[in-house]
Amino acid sequence: MPVLQNSRHERFAQAVASGSSQTRAYVDAGYSEKTARSRSSVLATKYPDVSDRIRELIEERVRQSEEATRIATERLAIDRAWVLGQLVDSVASAKVKVPVLDRNGIQVGEYCRDLTAANKALELIGKELGMFVERKVHTQSPFDALSLDEKRALLDVLLKV
Repeated sequence: MPVLQNSRHERFAQAVASGSSQTRAYVDAGYSEKTARSRSSVLATKYPDVSDRIRELIEERVRQSEEATRIATERLAIDRAWVLGQLVDSVASAKVKVPVLDRNGIQVGEYCRDLTAANKALELIGKELGMFVERKVHTQSPFDALSLDEKRALLDVLLKV
């Protein structure tokens, strides 16, 4: 669809597609602030050329974003293997023992490691590889087998004690 002939309609469509509210876009397109709340909705919905143009602009922005992401991913060679490799490196570096030093560089404490980071990286690796299955433990209480009358009788006995 080509640019709308009415320049204010085009500015309105561009602004809405860019994320502005309809009311703000209406005013920015050169319309009155007094009627912006009611008329902006009418312009966006009752004028097919305007609503089609907004939809077209949004779809184009989505396509551009997806294409930019695809190109960046290819250029950086980011894929599952790379991410998993980085997570493995994170685990290894998080488990390295580092001495605790004072401001003069003298060791003053024991070695410390970031095991929380290592565990998180391992968790992400495990999830990616499908190693974790959510399990629910279904336990049955001995009281579940009792009838309502038996439960009442038991309660009476317990209350008398």
